Amino acid sequence: MKTATKPLAHDQHLSQALAASAALARLQHLAKSVRCAPKDLSSDGGRSIDMLRLLDVMRARGYRIDPPVMATAQPNPLHTIWLINIVVPTGVGLRLGVPLPRVPA
Repeated sequence: MKTATKPLAHDQHLSQALAASAALARLQHLAKSVRCAPKDLSSDGGRSIDMLRLLDVMRARGYRIDPPVMATAQPNPLHTIWLINIVVPTGVGLRLGVPLPRVPA
């Protein structure tokens, strides 16, 4: 019979360090691909991506970004999905779905 073991403190620190490292790698990769500094895309000193700053950088580069619209279907009762239409200067576009935590009324 196996006994449940409690995660050790160093395991939690390792998990947090790995998550922070992955977030930093995503930020650096995105900043390199849109040719800007990581701090331009972040509100926490260059540690993670801030969606609003990313959209501001895209607007400054000539992308058309429509205001967010709430999705008709909301599959998760804990989140609200917002849809954002983005069109690059060449005319190619996409619809980005952003889940945000639902705030109780």
